[in-house]
Amino acid sequence: MKSVAEILKEIRPEFDFTTSSDFIADGMLDSFDMVTLVAALDKNHGISIAGTDIVPENFSNIQTIEALLRKTGAKPLISPFVANALPEFSSSCPRTNGLSSRICGISTFRRRARSNSRR
Repeated sequence: MKSVAEILKEIRPEFDFTTSSDFIADGMLDSFDMVTLVAALDKNHGISIAGTDIVPENFSNIQTIEALLRKTGAKPLISPFVANALPEFSSSCPRTNGLSSRICGISTFRRRARSNSRR
């Protein structure tokens, strides 16, 4: 799964989206780019963003886009570096940078969270 920043970079590689607090006001995204971004987010995260949520306020910066993804039920992206650094993720998983390590870490974390909530 790609991060929001990676998807934005694919759409408009000439911009550094991490430096802007308002992509639209700064001229980094136009309406066509927003449609392209929505399609990429839908496909990448396996979600469907409602038409009523496709407004400039939800696409002004990386944080607002990530908030929209959370609202639609998209699962957060966990960096392999974070996964390997946290004991909940790394204790029972092989230390690789591959996808299997991330999936193992997420599964381990979910199992522990479920078992802790039953106590």
